[in-house]
Order: sequence, then C-alpha cells, then structure tokens
Amino acid sequence: EEFERRAVGGNDPPFPVWWEIEIGQHLDAVVFVQALEASGCRIGSSALTVLSQLTLSTERKIFKLVVRSVEGLGFTKSTSRKEIYERARALGLELCPPEVGPQLRLDYHSDLSSEGFHIAMEGFGGFDRTLGGFYVEHDEFGRRLGTDGEHPDYVWRLESRWVFVLP
Repeated sequence: EEFERRAVGGNDPPFPVWWEIEIGQHLDAVVFVQALEASGCRIGSSALTVLSQLTLSTERKIFKLVVRSVEGLGFTKSTSRKEIYERARALGLELCPPEVGPQLRLDYHSDLSSEGFHIAMEGFGGFDRTLGGFYVEHDEFGRRLGTDGEHPDYVWRLESRWVFVLP
C-alpha cells in the first residue's frame, strides 16, 4: 500500500491521510459501548473496562489519521513503543486521543480478515499495568476492539501498523 512504501526523509511529501474521524459523538461510555455492540463489534474485556472509564470529549472534533508500519517509520528491526512514538513525533505525527480507537472501530468497516491497527496513544496502564492502548482489528470472527500490551521489554515487529494523528 502506498502509505507503507513511502520513504522516510525530510523532503517527503506530507503523509497521506488514511482516514478522517470525528470524536465527541458519544457523551456517555454506556451509549458508546451500545453503539459498538449494535454495529456487530466485539469488545475485549480490557477494552470494555478502559472504555467505561474514559472521559469522552464533550466537543466534536475531526482528526486526520495516518497509518504507518514500524518499517514505514524508517526502522529496520523490531523496536519499542517508546522508540516508535519518538520517531513518529520527529516526523511530525502526533499521538491519538484515546477516544479515536473506539470511534475508529465503530466507523471503519473493512472486509479484510487479519487486519489490525495499534492506536498510538498514551498508555492507560490499566488494572495490571500492562495495557498500552487500543487495538482495532478484523479477524476470523469479525470486527473487534481490544487492547495491546505495554511491557517495557516488548518490541513491535516491522509490519505492525500504527495509527497517528496529523497535526
């Protein structure tokens, strides 16, 4: 895909917008969960816990999203979340507000099985201190909102794809 093949460098054109998303559409976590379930989305237990504790935006805001693989950020080997975020920021990308993950899962209806995106965001720590962020996927069972790990020693494969916000 084009966004995965672009070279990383100072003279590159701006990152292509992959998706636009509007947050602030759900003022209550219960209503948000109901909307996800009504759309046929499965919600992992950790994602449900985190979503129920999120402070949702009271203002509607539109974000332009960019998808980059670890390799597409210029890495040649698996690397840590911290290094991924540092490189993305150096390239002019920003982390997503947490609400982007559930809203993306609600809005994005791909038929591609085995497709998944890590939402680049500040980790929520979680009840066991290992929850890093939301993960949006489509697997053999359909669309799902989950969470990914945040173990400090974990490294992400080159093909792992991350969603960032354009400033």
